[in-house]
Amino acid sequence: AGTVTTILGWVIPFPQGITIDKNTGKFYLVSALPSASNNKLYEVSPGGVMTTRTLSVPVISGGIAMDSQGNLVIADNGSSNVYKVNTSNWAVTQIAGLAGTTGQTDGVGQNARFEHPWGIAVDASDNIYVAGCGHLFDAPTIAANASNIRRIEAGTNKVTTIAGGAVQGYLDGSGTAAKFTVPTGIAIAPGGTMYVVDKANHRIRKMVSP
Repeated sequence: AGTVTTILGWVIPFPQGITIDKNTGKFYLVSALPSASNNKLYEVSPGGVMTTRTLSVPVISGGIAMDSQGNLVIADNGSSNVYKVNTSNWAVTQIAGLAGTTGQTDGVGQNARFEHPWGIAVDASDNIYVAGCGHLFDAPTIAANASNIRRIEAGTNKVTTIAGGAVQGYLDGSGTAAKFTVPTGIAIAPGGTMYVVDKANHRIRKMVSP
């Protein structure tokens, strides 16, 4: 009906990512501000009660999503890696990338490299999709070669660049022939179609599997 309800008036500074657990109704927030996000994420009950969860690693997040097993998947913008958080015991598992090391290398697990990723989404098969563009805090740097979409294969953690290339721009096309400029958000529809926020091009882009 279009009714807006405020659950919490003030939660955390610079909330960057949000995801919901469809089974419990709880939702989870992460901050992109280092002083607010250091080793923390925030769990909010359906009634609006917020609980701070402390992790074993820093969180300077670009985005957060939930897989089919109830794990949180986080694209860490500050550390340039992707990891999984078990919501039962809050244990952190590295999925892909190496904390503190940037790059655009496809590969398996920690052999892959990311350049300060932002958006993240998980499909029905638990494959992970990451939209990257650079570090936007402290000393902002847009990574020209990181305006792309990467895929992390479920089960193997193999990272593949599936759209966009090493050059920024605005061009529709298939796979790496397409061009983006600062993609910061990504979402997946039930049928598998992906939608990307192409920030600097002021566009919403649609990706359809062949």
